[in-house]
Amino acid sequence: SGGDLIPSTTSLRFGNSDGLDQSYEGLIDEVSIWDTSLSSEQILEHMQNNLVGNEPNSIGYWNFNESTGTTIYDLNNNGNDGTINGATRSTDVPPTSSISTDQSVSYNSGQYVRIPMSSSLDTYNTFTLELWYNETAGANETILGTENANATTGTIRIMRYGGNFDVVVSDGSSTVANSSISGVLSETWQHLALTYDGEHVRFFIGGVLGWEAAANLGSINLTDD
Repeated sequence: SGGDLIPSTTSLRFGNSDGLDQSYEGLIDEVSIWDTSLSSEQILEHMQNNLVGNEPNSIGYWNFNESTGTTIYDLNNNGNDGTINGATRSTDVPPTSSISTDQSVSYNSGQYVRIPMSSSLDTYNTFTLELWYNETAGANETILGTENANATTGTIRIMRYGGNFDVVVSDGSSTVANSSISGVLSETWQHLALTYDGEHVRFFIGGVLGWEAAANLGSINLTDD
């Protein structure tokens, strides 16, 4: 059943959520969104190679390699550009980077990148979210997720909570979540991927399956609260 994954009335935030007082402190790089559930083999391939942005099923890709300014450009043809709010660029990048001018974004408390939504992101009910993550100050924090984290409709979110990873995928009436996925490392780059294929929600850490659960979600409509 087709549903709105990320409709235009909300947005994505990297490093913060407007509905939760839990700000991320650390680095984020190589964020990508796909309209399909990627396999572990595909995730491992993405870990080892820099993306271009025009790969099949890619609907958003941000590598943060702009030299100056507060605009974050989507390298996918959909052009879902975002804005840096307080965060700064850093040359501390994931170990697999092959780009000499590669950069990440560094976040302190309350800082974030916001990606306004568009029609190119609002009609998917299977998906993958991928990113590289390196926390510098451990706390309960939102790493990446939809802006309306406390909404009564849908939610997609990756957090670090109580020393573990915390993931949530919800269509507003049914929720699949786990707040006790082990594997968090401090001051170390880790690749994270959250997928939903219409039957299972899966969370990968470093390309390895860290948790999965059966799921039969309806339309994931993430309207603003």
